[in-house]
Amino acid sequence: KIHGFSPTRRDLNFRGRMDRLNKVLGQLKVGLEIENASSSHQAAWIKTVTMLGEMLLKMLENDGKKALSHRVREIIILSVDYRKKRQQEIFNKMCDEVKSLSSNDMLLAARTLQCLLDLANLAERQVRIDDNSGSTEGKNIVTTFEYLLSKGIAPQTIRQALLSQKTEFVFTAHPTQATRRTILNKHKNIVSLLSRRARKDISRRQVAAIDAELAREVRSVWRTKAIRSRKPTPMDEAKGGVSIIEDALWDAIPMHCRSLDESLKSIGAKSLPCDVCPSRVASWMGGDRDGNPFVTWQTTENVLALGRWRAAELIFKEVDVLLWDLSMNKASRQVTQLAKRYLDELKIHSQAEYFLGRANSNEPYRCVLAYIRFRLWQTKNYNEKYYTWLMAKEGESKVPRPQKPVNPPIYEDESEMINLLKLLHRSLHDCGDGLIADGRLQDLIRRIRCFGLHLLTLDVRQESERHAMAMSEITNHLGLGNFSEWDEQKRIEFCVKELKGRRPLVPWDFPASPETKEVLETFKMIARTDPRSLGAYVISMARSASDVLCVELLQKEAGAKHPMRVAPLFETKQDLANAGENLRKLLSVDWYYKRIKGHQEVMLGYSDSAKDAGRFASVWGLYKSQESMCAVGREMRVRVTLFHGRGGTVGRGGGPQHLAILSQPPRSIRGKMRLTVQGEVITKDFGLSPIATRSLNCYAAAVVEATLMPAVAPKSSWRRVMEKLAVE
Repeated sequence: KIHGFSPTRRDLNFRGRMDRLNKVLGQLKVGLEIENASSSHQAAWIKTVTMLGEMLLKMLENDGKKALSHRVREIIILSVDYRKKRQQEIFNKMCDEVKSLSSNDMLLAARTLQCLLDLANLAERQVRIDDNSGSTEGKNIVTTFEYLLSKGIAPQTIRQALLSQKTEFVFTAHPTQATRRTILNKHKNIVSLLSRRARKDISRRQVAAIDAELAREVRSVWRTKAIRSRKPTPMDEAKGGVSIIEDALWDAIPMHCRSLDESLKSIGAKSLPCDVCPSRVASWMGGDRDGNPFVTWQTTENVLALGRWRAAELIFKEVDVLLWDLSMNKASRQVTQLAKRYLDELKIHSQAEYFLGRANSNEPYRCVLAYIRFRLWQTKNYNEKYYTWLMAKEGESKVPRPQKPVNPPIYEDESEMINLLKLLHRSLHDCGDGLIADGRLQDLIRRIRCFGLHLLTLDVRQESERHAMAMSEITNHLGLGNFSEWDEQKRIEFCVKELKGRRPLVPWDFPASPETKEVLETFKMIARTDPRSLGAYVISMARSASDVLCVELLQKEAGAKHPMRVAPLFETKQDLANAGENLRKLLSVDWYYKRIKGHQEVMLGYSDSAKDAGRFASVWGLYKSQESMCAVGREMRVRVTLFHGRGGTVGRGGGPQHLAILSQPPRSIRGKMRLTVQGEVITKDFGLSPIATRSLNCYAAAVVEATLMPAVAPKSSWRRVMEKLAVE
């Protein structure tokens, strides 16, 4: 307003951030006394933000900007005063202070306030981490379990619900995440230092040392360019997803499972088996090609190779640490025999001395782990070389393709390693060392169960018209007509006929357009990829049963022995309204019904439906769509798993997730659900291990409650009101 700028709807995100900044400034007095804190947590937060703000302004002064530092301080004080009194003259005075700044000083002042806002958010994260009351969103696990017990649900029933639960978080890149990974890493360090500083058992000297480290980190943030100098590539986005696993979720998953174990024990139930993890992690980064021409089949292949390499590296490090832990000499007969065999195998290799390390014949667990470590070393080295070869190949560099080691072979199936680790776990329990077994060894088993040997299960997403275009070029080339111009029934009949037939349909060398070549190469890449590293093939803008059958046919033609499951994405108002009928038509196709073996995944688009129908009408349309599809699934004895394409903002389906899950239609969850975690929400809810653990716990508690005590169905009178409001 100062410069005559009138905000539009495009500036809502900016205005939201300014509202947040105003709230921060309204509760903060940099350099003044703290007052009116409504709780001890708020008081701690204000005190921390004040300390960080003073630190930041001191840096400005040290950089020769003492006058600007005082001016920014004055603007903050005026903001606090205006928030309290709401007097126009105070606001005008604040505007005069801003207008009196030069252009360069105005930029520096804006940067200072932006940095202060970031520091305030980091202080809030530290308070969330140090808050021992449980989940910050909705009920925590213990509270949920106690509530279910009060409703007459037995502890064993609650445990069984967790055993059958599978909640999958699908990370997606989004423009709302504009912060550089370099800055995010520095933010993580600041939160860690703030948590150390908040401890009550540290001395003044230790506080001073931490403050010095904090000052270095804050200055490092201040001196680092906040905006990327170039647009991130799909590989950059994928590396960001991998870093979230390495920095936060790798530790959060075992902590999450331990929380579930402790909560079950508190209600008199047994803990979860050592190889059970109700949460899974998947990704669209490098697999989502809908509207993004930079995501190619080579990109997807590179991202998959990156995940396998990093997974082997992480597991190798854990096994290396386990070698120090499992030094016991008492083991079961089976483990002792395996140890002798593996020890003999290791001795024939030239690197035996290094990999035997601490292992000897009197310590059977170490012998088995030494063998696992040797194979993991082979695995991670090969995966790294293969990833390097793929990247060099894309750049047309003549790097020879690495050969897979055969003696011993690399790990390609996580079940082989899990079974061996479970054998060690059982042996420790049998020998009276269960306490040791349920420590780091059990954590590793659960990590491998969650992340596998691929780290992130990758979905592939493409728009339905691209598949129809590819099929049209194929049918035109074969003289069969234009696939896109056929009616729905003819498309279905054609796809089913070809799916049942044995002769190939696609002439892979025909003169296809670049777009169709990319589609076909993607399916060939899927066919040669380990199916364990692939998730769902999501069809955006799906409108009919033939959209799904078309993808099934292209997978078959590419030679996929284990084709990806196909999930249609319904996202417009009309598509959501027709979702139930389209699902019925799809499940009525005999070939497809046998193919899915009683399970169908369907994705729901929150953002596009809100843009198409409006926020309220979208929510009601999504609710009715879920009802209709679940009803069709029950009628046709098919379990429908709903994949919720939520974002961070309210317009993209964001909000308190615990309440959102409990508000789903009755019997629509039943222990299984998938949901996207987009952009800035990844950092907010999963960027730090303690917060990620709480987020996982919150979802687990909500899914258990929604499964065992589903919401009541809306009354007819409620429906009439909702229909009227949706129209109006």
